Amino acid sequence: MDLYLKDKIAIVTGGASGIGEKTAEFFVQEGVKVLIADVNQEKIEKTVKFLEGMGGKVKRFYCDVTDEKRVVQMVEDAVFHFGTIDFLVNSAGVGGGMRPLENAPRAEWQRILDINLIGTIHSCKTVMPILRQKNSGRIVNIASEAGVSGEKGLEVYAASKGGVISLTKSLAKSLGRHNVTVNAVAPAFVHTPMTAFLTPELEKKWLQVYTIKRLGEVGDVASMIVFLCSARCSWITGQTISINGGFSMK
Repeated sequence: MDLYLKDKIAIVTGGASGIGEKTAEFFVQEGVKVLIADVNQEKIEKTVKFLEGMGGKVKRFYCDVTDEKRVVQMVEDAVFHFGTIDFLVNSAGVGGGMRPLENAPRAEWQRILDINLIGTIHSCKTVMPILRQKNSGRIVNIASEAGVSGEKGLEVYAASKGGVISLTKSLAKSLGRHNVTVNAVAPAFVHTPMTAFLTPELEKKWLQVYTIKRLGEVGDVASMIVFLCSARCSWITGQTISINGGFSMK
């Protein structure tokens, strides 16, 4: 199936690791030109080198998404190099500590909100005028099953991802008349650098609640992100698509 993505332009925040990195890889396989934005310069260099080795047309940009001015520069850099932007994938994010909320210092949970929610707002706000003017485009946000149903011990993380889900719905309503779709994906537990703490014993325990008896891989999520950006998904918007191996079912 042709996704009609060749020569489209994408920004992927958090694009140097985990779901973002795999999304960038899948984009390159489809002929998409990609700006990789990440806070880790060393990882950016490694990712860009790998994607260029695949023949990809990619650019790098060091960006902390909590810094709105830097996000503006990120978008300007993408337009400078590629001429426009077609897709924005907001994959920059951090996990939540397991410390009980009542014992967690503000600096700990404020960082989660600033990166996961405020950072996503910064990127969406900055790209919106470009997509609106060209009367087309896609935004895909990374939410979480924790944001859909809540999660004990991850209250602020769940709140940050729940905010992303609400943002997604509201932006879909705002941008729909401009042929811009806005969707979110909500993974359950996926093997990424963020979940490197998982032990074999803990994984075996968690597998008991998954209908498909394995935890997720980054490709499971990235493939849906790329599909949502395709012309095959022009009538899907405002949705949060759970990717969870049967962890929960609606």
